[in-house]
Amino acid sequence: MPTSEKVRSSIPLKLGMAISLSGQFQVQGRQALSGVQAWADDVNRAGGIRVSCKSPTPVSLVYYDDASNRNQVRRATERLITTDHVDILLGPYSSVLAQAAAEVAEAQAAEVAEAHEKLLWNQGGAADGIYQRGYRWIVGILTPASEYLTGLLPLVRQADSKATKVVIIRAASGQFPRAVCSGVQRVASELDCDVSFWRYRQPVTTFTELHGTIAFGTAGGLQNHEGGDYPGRIWAVPPRRV
Repeated sequence: MPTSEKVRSSIPLKLGMAISLSGQFQVQGRQALSGVQAWADDVNRAGGIRVSCKSPTPVSLVYYDDASNRNQVRRATERLITTDHVDILLGPYSSVLAQAAAEVAEAQAAEVAEAHEKLLWNQGGAADGIYQRGYRWIVGILTPASEYLTGLLPLVRQADSKATKVVIIRAASGQFPRAVCSGVQRVASELDCDVSFWRYRQPVTTFTELHGTIAFGTAGGLQNHEGGDYPGRIWAVPPRRV
């Protein structure tokens, strides 16, 4: 075995991750981190991963809490690249945070002292906008958010051919709910459905809260842009993720 191959196989493939261990996305962030750690443990127990060499290479993981904050994501990603010198970046949970990490990973020499151009594996940001900015160093396998619920209305129409009114409920802000609802709205238009929107701003944890507010007509934190009752309605409610 060539000496260079022996050396390469003994040096871990270093992965870096900014992840939410506190703040708004801490539950999902901790779940994501647990999954990556389980994968790394499994790979190393199996002897490593093969990367352009015959001998398996072990993997190591460096991560920092981004506190569910875009600026923290940028700082953590910069540190992973310039101080920890990771080989591959794993993106954080949430589309808005994943985009912040992508901005740093993509940084050109004119923007920073030395071009980063570091590969970012996007595991937690599904908003379509992330892939519409011309980034060259981001890779993802998630279904685009705009396609999440596109199969819902055709199924409803199969079950009830008279269902024509669609009520879309979503958070007033955030890339993710906006993208999900754009897909539903597109399919609703193709099916000649009558679409109405409810947008809410106050923190809501369960659909029951929203349903009760609408059913009893007490607007509360909901902003009804269309008004009126919705007999035979179809509800399309994306998760509150941004």
